[in-house]
Amino acid sequence: MQTILLQLRSRLRDTDYERLSFNDTELGDVILQAQSKIIYELCTNIGHFRQELGERDSTLELEAPVLEIIHAKFNGKACDLKSYTQALKHPPSSPTLIALNPRAYTIAPFTSGVLEIWANTDTNEREVILDPLYHRALVLGALVIVLEIETNASNLDRVGFYTKLYEKECDKLRAITNASREKRAFITPFIKA
Repeated sequence: MQTILLQLRSRLRDTDYERLSFNDTELGDVILQAQSKIIYELCTNIGHFRQELGERDSTLELEAPVLEIIHAKFNGKACDLKSYTQALKHPPSSPTLIALNPRAYTIAPFTSGVLEIWANTDTNEREVILDPLYHRALVLGALVIVLEIETNASNLDRVGFYTKLYEKECDKLRAITNASREKRAFITPFIKA
């Protein structure tokens, strides 16, 4: 967090520690907002959560909020996702994952079994959990959020500039991520494309 905070202050030109425009807590909150956005947009920080559900323990409680459910299974079979209000209005007839809130999930209609969720999650802690590969995007994303606060006349002009830099950095990260997840095909003299 400290490294990102220093880089953010440097770009904001907010380094006079006697008269800071933004305190560390305020900038820390902005960094965490930008981190959540990056985790969601780039589908990073995917975790696998598994729990045996029973009469006494009918809910899978996670430590951190889920930003997106990637996949869910109940007793080894894929299941759909519904919000709690949807399930109350239209009770499901087959096992369906019910989001009680961003941290708690159950199955309806309830039966005992094994619930598995793959999801990208945020963090509860006030820390940067993203790999250093994402730090430039994190600084740029936080900078865009901070510049939306009109501390001077040029801030709104700078928002557009830094938004473009942020988007370009995210595109680069998507390309890197996609390249690392895809199987490569190698063309040899014996295989023609």
